[in-house]
Amino acid sequence: MKKVIIVLLIATVLVSGCLQNASSTQDGQKNAVSSEKIAIDACKALCNDALKIKWDFSNGPCLSEATLSWDVNDWVCDIAHNPRQAVDNIKENQCYDYGTIANHFVELTPECEFIKAI
Repeated sequence: MKKVIIVLLIATVLVSGCLQNASSTQDGQKNAVSSEKIAIDACKALCNDALKIKWDFSNGPCLSEATLSWDVNDWVCDIAHNPRQAVDNIKENQCYDYGTIANHFVELTPECEFIKAI
């Protein structure tokens, strides 16, 4: 009887540990999706604010680096052509912080429409 109880206790601990790890993975994915949504929403808001003051988007500015109000950690907000043009892929025409202090970017059109987030 004691052996059965010990086996059941060990099995319970092992199963709960596996379930907890699965739950952590799902939460991690939810957090990644949530930070992406936050970045997209913040980028759209920043873009719309820039449009209101008639900011010139002809050079595809990096909005997150052009203002102190950007506070989305690990993300940048960039303007690109729609459809994308070859100049949008040139490193000098992208946010400097992308690949240095930020690992993700949101890309919008000059009309503040969503292109992509990576």
